[in-house]
This record gives sequence, structure tokens and C-alpha cells, in this order.
Amino acid sequence: VLWVGRFSGGVVQLGEARKTSLPALPDRVYTLLQTSRIEGKRLLWAGTRKGLFRWDGHQWTAQDPTVGFPQVPVTHLLEAEDLDGCPILYAATRGPGLLKYREGRWTALPRPGGRDSAMLNALLETRDSEGTRWLWLNTFGLGLFRAPLRGPELRWGAVPLADGPAPVNALYTFQKDASGRVYISSNAGVIRLTSTAGARLAFERTTFTKQDGLPSTECRQNGSFQDEQGRLWVSTVRGIALFDPREERPDPEAKPLYLES
Repeated sequence: VLWVGRFSGGVVQLGEARKTSLPALPDRVYTLLQTSRIEGKRLLWAGTRKGLFRWDGHQWTAQDPTVGFPQVPVTHLLEAEDLDGCPILYAATRGPGLLKYREGRWTALPRPGGRDSAMLNALLETRDSEGTRWLWLNTFGLGLFRAPLRGPELRWGAVPLADGPAPVNALYTFQKDASGRVYISSNAGVIRLTSTAGARLAFERTTFTKQDGLPSTECRQNGSFQDEQGRLWVSTVRGIALFDPREERPDPEAKPLYLES
């Protein structure tokens, strides 16, 4: 089953043999997430330009200040577990920053760099070789951040991306393949980060651009998806691209070296 959100506010469920439309939301839909552990039931959450809504199978209910959620644009949602195993929901927003939902209430979390104006775009959780859980956060204009999930407070650390072939001004979406490598769509292509052996905080960076098969080097916001076979779909300003990590083969051909003064 695939859920599709529209800029018109519509939400559509695509199944194998039929399409089901839900009542329209008041504004464009940025992100959708179906959860099963939050409050012990199946819920569909929709982040829109005018706040966060949830569908319980019968109607949409707005998350509002009575439960600690302001009426702000919501760009991404992530279901996770708190340190004690309690199901939680993270919401990336444009305004108050990062919010966490636990047992009926939303609370604000520390912002990366302490910047009030940070535009948060996407979230991802990974686990390293030592078992430490990490929460990733990408932004519009501020870069990429990670925080270890091992205490009551989030302590963000910047992940440098300055060694790529082009400046990265906007990071859009996250995906993760079966090997644990992280893919980030951006205004300068799709960036892949691979953990460097023996260096817990270091990553090998690979940037995929138009030269690697993308229709355009500039990707679209909220425009990536991972299917059940582990293939990565990415939307660019000139079309959609598909990448299957299982089919990747090392390139033995030596590339020319260019020197710039």
C-alpha cells in the first residue's frame, strides 16, 4: 500500500487493485506516515503547510496547542522508540524546530546550532557498529546534523559536507540501504555517506549527479522513496531516477585528474 499526498490537500491510498481517496486536508501535504504503535492503534499522520493532522480511519483530527503542537508547516515525520522503549513520533517543522510526541503530548527539542530560524527538512535514525542509535537531521541552509540517542538531551553535532564537487545549500530527504549507507537528496545531487572503518564519526562521501544518470543534479524536496525491494527512487526537477544498491559494481577504470589553481 502506498499513500500519496497532494499539494491540493488530497490524500490517496494506492493498493494493488484500487485507489481510495480520503477527505481533503486544508492545504498542501508535505509528508505522510502510517504508524501502528503510537497509542496502540493504526494511525495515518499528515504533515501539511498548515499543521499536523491524523486520520483514525474515520476522520482527520488536527494536532493543536491543546496537546502542545503549534499550527506550523510540518516537513517530515519519524516513528521511533524512546530510551525506555515507549513509542514516540518526531516531527520536523519550519518554525519551532523539532518536536517529539509521547503519550499524548508534544514537547520541543533542542535545535541544531541553537538557530531559531532553522528550516528542518527530514529525519532518520541509524545504529552504528557499536550499537549506538543516532538521530539525523537535515536542513535548508544550515547543513547536516547528528545526535546520539543515549541521554535525556539531544546534543547535535555537524556532519561536514564541504568536500563535494558542488556547494550544498539545501538538503531534502533521507534514505538508508541494507548496508546502512545513508543517502541524502539535495540541490547538488544525491549524497551517499558510508561509515569509514575504524572512524566512528568519519564518512566516505559519494555524490551522484547528472553524470551518474540523474535527470538533473537538482533534486526535489520530499522527492525520494524506498520500495520493498530496497531500490531508491529520487525525484529531480527534470524527472525521476531509480537506483538499486544491489546492482552497483565497482568501476575499475581510472578517471582523469583535473588540477585547479
